[in-house]
Amino acid sequence: MNSITKYFTISSENWYFYLIIGLLTYFFLKWIFGKFIKEKSPKNLLSFFSAIIITPFIYNTLIVIFFSLLFYEHHPDIKFNKDKWDTNLYERFEMRKNIVESNILLGKTKKEVVKILGLIGKVDSSSRITYDMGSEDDGLMGIKMHILTIDFKNNHVNKVRYLEFID
Repeated sequence: MNSITKYFTISSENWYFYLIIGLLTYFFLKWIFGKFIKEKSPKNLLSFFSAIIITPFIYNTLIVIFFSLLFYEHHPDIKFNKDKWDTNLYERFEMRKNIVESNILLGKTKKEVVKILGLIGKVDSSSRITYDMGSEDDGLMGIKMHILTIDFKNNHVNKVRYLEFID
């Protein structure tokens, strides 16, 4: 029983949202019920109590939809294509999943990696090359930068990682 009363509790920060949603729900239900119930009193009571019950559900659904849209991220995943890799420097991140999951670089030497990905990578050390895969606007969060890190062991690719940084 405690969870039911907690559900219907209205805090001082959001009571006006409940009021607006409740009024809109009441008038909408009154209009719907008016098509089926011609007597005024039962129609008003049914609309009123239905609005009281439905309003918290509508409010919570709107909150979930709002935050889902606010933090939604869509990253298209396209297959690695050398021509697109060379020409679209700032959209390389779209190929990240395919590069990592298909293991096309595993076991390759540095020369083979440079032949596939080009010379634009940053050589961090003798055992790591880092490629900038572009950046994108991340909405309210800032700018998201995409980086491909290739680790070498015994002069062959040992691990390929994809990293995201939000600035």
